[in-house]
Order: sequence, then structure tokens, then C-alpha cells
Amino acid sequence: MTACDLNECQIAFVELKVACAKVLCYDDFFAIFASNDCDLLRNRYPTFLRPQLSATSAAFWDQHVKSITSFMYFGASGGLAYVAFRIFFPLIGLGWIRSACAERMPPNKFQAIMDANKIYLKIAAWLIKKVLEPFAIAFAGVPLRQIELGNKRHNTWLTVFENILYRTDFCGDNYFYNGYILGFYDEHCCPNYLKKENFDKMQEGLNAGNLTVYTGTIEGFLNENLERKAAGKDYKTFTVASLLDHMDWMPHEWINSEIATLMVNMDQERGRVFWRSFADDVHSPILQNLNPIEIDQYPEVGGGYAGQVRRREERRTECWSEAKATHRTIL
Repeated sequence: MTACDLNECQIAFVELKVACAKVLCYDDFFAIFASNDCDLLRNRYPTFLRPQLSATSAAFWDQHVKSITSFMYFGASGGLAYVAFRIFFPLIGLGWIRSACAERMPPNKFQAIMDANKIYLKIAAWLIKKVLEPFAIAFAGVPLRQIELGNKRHNTWLTVFENILYRTDFCGDNYFYNGYILGFYDEHCCPNYLKKENFDKMQEGLNAGNLTVYTGTIEGFLNENLERKAAGKDYKTFTVASLLDHMDWMPHEWINSEIATLMVNMDQERGRVFWRSFADDVHSPILQNLNPIEIDQYPEVGGGYAGQVRRREERRTECWSEAKATHRTIL
């Protein structure tokens, strides 16, 4: 697996998780990243963890490890989450959601109470759109270009709230929001990497060097990969590309260049491409050319994405050969 991110803070966070998973036992790993036991982190950091980090990530954690108190509320987006769920929600009559998550309220009961409090959801959606959006979006790291993709929808934020609260088991297994609302994870509601049954396999894979972390763009990594291939050096061929939502804010020319470069790095028979979007439809002609299909059977826990799509299988050979022929364009 290769993970790419432009944000050095995110890279430092991933490297810290990797270091902990490699050298600590499961109980310590869970205590640090689920229960926010930052004293334990500070105890383990100098001897066990710091030697596992790159120089850039070590410098980052040298600065922050002494002061961190919670991974859930760390950084600008973490501060926004604290304000949103611990201050803003109670002020507008939605504070009861925190206790519902703490007691793991069943979906039917939760949604019945939510129906009775629908007016507060509408108030929250209106306030976010009219008052908080310009500031909150900046703190959350979401570009305005991406938010504008939802402008065609009536009352975008109410739609987002309804997707989150009605289409997922919000209190039972929506770890994304439970973590922010409660400030911690428990063993019943947490990401897969924190589950005990997955730890040994994850630790084995990480110690075998099966994860590469790259600071930069996906296209930057892929071009370097092609240079290694041309030089006869070790390079990677990918079977799955999970592009998440970053193409929402990219100009069409950038999407075109990235997808074309991606295709010549993919396995020609088994390659799959997946992405998600804040738009209701496939917003880019380059992505439309991949003849994608929407995946709707697994609601996205964040609830903010109108669509999750992947490239349709019968188009694979045509798109692959076309991209290989041009490398620069697939149109």
C-alpha cells in the first residue's frame, strides 16, 4: 500500500501510528489512539517511537508530543470538531446526541427522537450555510470549490445531516462522528485498524514494509514510480486506486493529467479506480469518460459525499490502452 498526502502534519500522524503499531502491544496502541492516553504516548515516545520516524515527522512530534491531550481535538480540524459537537450542538438543542452515542442508542429509538427534533437540524443547517460555512470550511480544510459542487441541491447541509443520521447506524457503528462527539473510541465503535482482531495482521504487514508513505501529490509519486521503472529499478504496479474526494477541487486539466498517469501505473487486468464526491453526479468530463458506476450499497460514514463511484469494468481495456498511447490525455 502507498499513501500520499500533501499535508506534512497528516504524514507525521500516520508515521506515529505506524511506529506504535510496529513496536507496541495492542493494549498500548488502543490506549493511545482510542482512549487518548497521551501520558503513555509521552512515556513510549523517546525510546520506542521516535527512532521509527522520519526526520520531518520526528521534528513535528518533538514539538507537539509534550502538549497533546487528545487526538480527536488536535489541530485546526480537531478544534473545529470540539466547537461543533461540544459547544454548538448543545446551544441549538442537539446536545442529547452525545448521550445517545454514549449509551449506543438503537437506530429506531435514535431516529424517532431525531424526527421529534427535526427543527433543530434545520436550524443547524441554516446556521452552517449562512454563518459558519466560510470559517468552518477553512478550518476543516475543505476548499470552497468542492462545497460549490453541492449548490445545485436544495438545502445541502440538511441533506448531509440526514444522510449521516438516518442512513448510518449513527450511535452503533458510525465511528467517524462518535469519535468526535465523545472524544474517544471504544472497542464497539472504532475504525478497523483499532480492532483487536486486526492488530496482529496489521503489525505483521507494517513490519514487513508493506506501507509506503509519500509526502506530495499522487501524480508526483506516480511519475517517480515511472522513472524508477524506466531506469530498471524496483517500481510498484497498483491493483486498486482509492482517490477519495480530492478531485472535487481540482481543475479538469489536473484531473486529466492525474488519471492518465495513474492508468499507466495500474495493473492492466485487475486495476480498479474508486473515488467519492460532494457532487450529485460525475462532475468532470475526464471521469465521465471512464464510464463509472455509482456504489450506493455501503453508506459512507462521513455522510458528506453525495456519490461514491468506480470505473466500470467493461471500459478497462479501452481506457488503459488509450491512456498508455498518450500518457498525457485520456480524452
